[in-house]
Amino acid sequence: MRIGVPPEGGLLLLFAAIIAAPAQAAPSDKLVAWAGAQLPDADGLYQRWDPKRSWATSYVIETLEVVAERVAFELPLADPLLIGDMSRRGGGRLDGHISHDKGIDVDIGLFMDDGRQPLGGFVDLRPSQLDVKSTWILVRTMLDTGQVQFILLDQGLIDRLKSYAINEVGLDRAEAEAIFPPRESKPAWSEKGVVRHAPNHKSHLHVRLLPPDGVIVRPADYEAAAAGPSETPTEPDSY
Repeated sequence: MRIGVPPEGGLLLLFAAIIAAPAQAAPSDKLVAWAGAQLPDADGLYQRWDPKRSWATSYVIETLEVVAERVAFELPLADPLLIGDMSRRGGGRLDGHISHDKGIDVDIGLFMDDGRQPLGGFVDLRPSQLDVKSTWILVRTMLDTGQVQFILLDQGLIDRLKSYAINEVGLDRAEAEAIFPPRESKPAWSEKGVVRHAPNHKSHLHVRLLPPDGVIVRPADYEAAAAGPSETPTEPDSY
């Protein structure tokens, strides 16, 4: 059961507020610092695995808060999201990762067993263990922001999500292929809104977020980061 969900009467007000809010986090017209904002506590919406590793650029924080609110509304009985590693304060190398150094990456737990999140720590899942409906809602909500550059996930879990999106949600094959391109197609890292295979991602989504319109980032740094965590996404490393 989700902690902190408003009583039934309050859901109508929450619904109205969420529907009225834009899908994309509000833009800011100022230069943003890498990993200069910390994800705050939000009981009932998400749980931070380690506050010291929960820093990001301000637009990433804003986007995560919007996504968490919408997922909580659509899945009121599910656990709050487990937010894993983002960046350390100010950016720079984060132990255990190739990326997560510029405040634009976030790891999020996968749903399993009727809306449970791995609140004690990420757990590797087999495709049969994935709560595919809840995880699809999370992925779709992230993509709806228009700010996802890519999502990294294990191929077996991708295949399960893709099948669900086609057979249960009703996406046509072309739409599904755009979101979940075949692994052998090796889509360019510059392609946006793509869920792609990476090793060591059976336990979580790794999401890289682009800035919304109006947010200015340091061009040289961002262009380097936007190239992707690796030109060979199947190499056995943690992103």
